[in-house]
Amino acid sequence: MEFKRRFPNAVGRIQQLDLGVLHFFLLDTNERAMSRLEWQTQLDEFRAALAAAEGSDRVRHVLVAGHHPPFTNARWHSPSKAVQDAFVEPFLACSKSRTFLSGHVLGYEHFRIERRSFIVTGGGGGARFSHLHGDKLRQKAKLDLADPHPLHYLDIEASPMPCFAGCAR
Repeated sequence: MEFKRRFPNAVGRIQQLDLGVLHFFLLDTNERAMSRLEWQTQLDEFRAALAAAEGSDRVRHVLVAGHHPPFTNARWHSPSKAVQDAFVEPFLACSKSRTFLSGHVLGYEHFRIERRSFIVTGGGGGARFSHLHGDKLRQKAKLDLADPHPLHYLDIEASPMPCFAGCAR
């Protein structure tokens, strides 16, 4: 509630940042803190913004971030069904989407789904929790890290890079 009071325009609204060929979306994934109307409005805005990015000749890559992960093998936190239901399908439907970032579970995980990366990067501090392994996995991960997952951070830098096979020009 304190976040909502301090940043009333950020709750239930997507935030967007245009970095030239990269378009970045920040989602409010805390469905429980929003009304149904706020949640639906954000989803509608997200779909419209993805369609605009898809139709833009300038945008080549879409990166999305939200706090709650749609996929995780964390033992003490489940994948967010709300995020899966609302945002994964439109993200995967956008040919320019590349990476979906999330945190919340205090560990690093990397999943590949339909040639897109779903990266959980919640290990910058706090307690580290164990994750499921072997036949207990909810979702096959790209890496199987030892428990507890190491402390880490993710540093993203926008820089010119060559277009690899399969990227939109």
